[in-house]
Amino acid sequence: MEAETKHLLNTLDGNVKYNLVAIGNVFTTKGHAAQIRMRRELIASLSDKLHTPVVEAEELEKTYMFTFKQAIKFAVFLVFAMGIIISVLTHQGTMLSFVHASTLSGKVIAAVFVVVLVPLYAFLYGNVAKTLLKLVRIE
Repeated sequence: MEAETKHLLNTLDGNVKYNLVAIGNVFTTKGHAAQIRMRRELIASLSDKLHTPVVEAEELEKTYMFTFKQAIKFAVFLVFAMGIIISVLTHQGTMLSFVHASTLSGKVIAAVFVVVLVPLYAFLYGNVAKTLLKLVRIE
């Protein structure tokens, strides 16, 4: 492994300023644990020699590419967030009477309802906004 890494390090031009180095599938003939260890050692060696960030290609894809899984997550979160908005806005009278309960148990239930609903909506809306910004390539 060290000979391969040294050859790669010697091949790279030390005078060129690299902004980012991405490492793909390397050491594929080795076992899984050996691949991970050797890839980490290669990343550390490249980072030390080139004085630049070195990341795995899979990590870049996960961070910046919009995948089918994220599209499904976006759609589900959007449906639930819109469901909460529509439910609250179409039943405003019921919601106001529920929140302004006169009994102690009604007030406790209303407080618990608000304490659960508001963070839930914030989580859903935040994920929808984050995914939408990722879709239009604004990070």
